[in-house]
Amino acid sequence: MIALSGLLGYFLIPAYGLRGAAWQTTIAALFGLGALSIYTFRTFAIPYPIKSVVHIIIATSIMVFPTYFWKATSVMLPVQYLVLGVIYIAILYVLGELKEEDKAILASLRKKSSSV
Repeated sequence: MIALSGLLGYFLIPAYGLRGAAWQTTIAALFGLGALSIYTFRTFAIPYPIKSVVHIIIATSIMVFPTYFWKATSVMLPVQYLVLGVIYIAILYVLGELKEEDKAILASLRKKSSSV
């Protein structure tokens, strides 16, 4: 991953400046994520949750879409994050990705936050 990052940086940063650096980081991180995922799933014989991955990609795509039109200021950014987080969780709920144990974890977090 370090070699890929260095190679990408060598070509992208001089040509594209800050955007090249952003793409360098993004591509190298995605490569690392993919490599680590493959290693983890193969080493520990974890079945690939293809259906869950597709649901997460759908929910993420729908959640990110409004950010292209809703340009939040620094003051409104926390509000935007909160709204988009609720949208994300709602989509996962509709797709049936949230299980009973997930709901129990959320309920226990709510109880802990109210006692603080």
